[in-house]
Amino acid sequence: MELVPRSLKPRQRRFVAEYLQHPNATKAAMVAGYSRKTAYSQGQRLLKNVEIHKAVESALNEEDISAQKILRGLWSIADSNISDAYNPDGSLRSIQEMPERFSRALASYTTVGLFEGAGAARRQIGRTLNLRLHDKVRALELLGKHLKLWTEKFDHSVHEDAWQMLDRFNAAAKQAKGK
Repeated sequence: MELVPRSLKPRQRRFVAEYLQHPNATKAAMVAGYSRKTAYSQGQRLLKNVEIHKAVESALNEEDISAQKILRGLWSIADSNISDAYNPDGSLRSIQEMPERFSRALASYTTVGLFEGAGAARRQIGRTLNLRLHDKVRALELLGKHLKLWTEKFDHSVHEDAWQMLDRFNAAAKQAKGK
């Protein structure tokens, strides 16, 4: 599905593409080639255009679907359980037998032969499957951020030392002007 319809004029198409990247109608209008003086009013007018509005809404809906797929993928990783890789008797399942939700959590797998003996007497006695899963903790962290379970807080207050340093700088600047 085409996100920006070809029925739009080139500058309108550019406006839609820019607006989807950074939802600021004025900036999108300037980047699309509209005059800097009229960019604000052009941007607002363009967003009211029925075809442009439909193109923006359609693209945003597509993004929502993509976001849902990403969240489902992260949940598959976060909810993965290594026991899903095993049969009830404790033997390792083949990749085809593993549940789909578990196989989505697999980053890679390799089949490794098990051998005994050395030289000419070396013979294969079996095979094993090495599984590498995606990082479960990272998936949980990303899901937690999406759900705003925790926020990173920064102390933006200015310390007293900084104010004193600024006062000294201003005093020195005044003194330098006076000379």
